[in-house]
Amino acid sequence: MPAKRSIYLLVAIAVMLIGASLSACEAPATPTPTEPIMQPSKTIDPILPTERQDVSVGRSDPTSAALAGEGEPSQPAQTPTPLPTLDVLPLQAVAEDGTVLQFVFYAGRSLQAPIILLLHDAEEDGRTWASFAMSLQTLGYNVFVPDQRGYGNSGGAVDWTIAVSDVQAIISSGVRLGLVSPNPVALIGAGTGANLAVSACAEITTCVTVIGVSPQPSVTSLEMNTSVLGNRSLLIISADDDEIGTAMAEQLNSSFGGDHFWQRYSGGGRGTDLLINQLELPNRMAEWIQTRLAIP
Repeated sequence: MPAKRSIYLLVAIAVMLIGASLSACEAPATPTPTEPIMQPSKTIDPILPTERQDVSVGRSDPTSAALAGEGEPSQPAQTPTPLPTLDVLPLQAVAEDGTVLQFVFYAGRSLQAPIILLLHDAEEDGRTWASFAMSLQTLGYNVFVPDQRGYGNSGGAVDWTIAVSDVQAIISSGVRLGLVSPNPVALIGAGTGANLAVSACAEITTCVTVIGVSPQPSVTSLEMNTSVLGNRSLLIISADDDEIGTAMAEQLNSSFGGDHFWQRYSGGGRGTDLLINQLELPNRMAEWIQTRLAIP
């Protein structure tokens, strides 16, 4: 009996050992989750836009920004508006009666450089002299190109009876502003401006020479009395297809006994048109000025 019991005990022990061994080999039970389970995010490779895809996006480069986007109209690149420089200045002078006169100043080589005024014809303004003004500036002269009262950007009504004092006011304004010194002056006029140039030169003590292109019949208070020019020099210019200008030029030529010359063309029109149609004329006028009004 005891032997049989021992066998049972051995068998029971063996069964227990085998059960323990099998329990050790089993995976642990999955714990019950207490929070939501997040699935891993899907990996997505970025797609870089091409130039065509991005062409309508704003740009900081102004030229590139002007390119049209897909389906948009083309726009021209913007050009900055040029500003006045110290070499070319639009300025104003105040006449004796308070009228504001507009003029453009073309700065010469120095404050001591001679002064040249370019006077336009009736029904025009100072812009007709712009090209020649720049040529004189290149030579070193201080050049004033006014709009006569009632023309261009100048105020008041047209009144040639006080035009001489307006010329004097413009010169005085340039001196007062420190643009020029009270230097020798040359006056150049076209059409009615030629009459003004002759009359004003006789009144301005510092005026040494005058050029009259296509002078016209006497205008009120602009009597071209050459006897009062004294020792000043006079260049007269006209074209035969301007009969009135030629007749007045001939009269000036015959009445003035001082240093003068009549440049007569067969054609070319009136006033500043002559400077365009007779290509050598601007150089001839510049040579006249340089000979009689040298830059120190």
